[in-house]
Amino acid sequence: MRRFALRDGSMGRHPSKLCIFALPASAVEFSCTLPLAACQSVDALPFRWVVAILSFGCLVGAVASGQQADRFGRVATTFWGGLTCTAGGVVEAMAQDLLWVYIGRFVCGIGIGTLSSIVPL
Repeated sequence: MRRFALRDGSMGRHPSKLCIFALPASAVEFSCTLPLAACQSVDALPFRWVVAILSFGCLVGAVASGQQADRFGRVATTFWGGLTCTAGGVVEAMAQDLLWVYIGRFVCGIGIGTLSSIVPL
């Protein structure tokens, strides 16, 4: 069985294993490679927090980015937002347990919130 790790904000719970739905209009499912999942039946609550923490990080990044843009300018704030997203992705990719996945998602959420509020200006 092939395993794919996909970074996506929408994670779902399959009756037999935790899955990430990669294609919304397709029935294709990819097994999650998180160490705690291991393609077995797991409690869904910790993995629901993986999605919720990203949204909370987006909120924090969006609120804080206005002051950053006023102080440092839009270009610098956009650069640091992209760098924050990259750092969060690296932490997620190197995560050894669920705590580091939470930290990486929160950091990535801060970057996404920053970019979502600054780029359209």
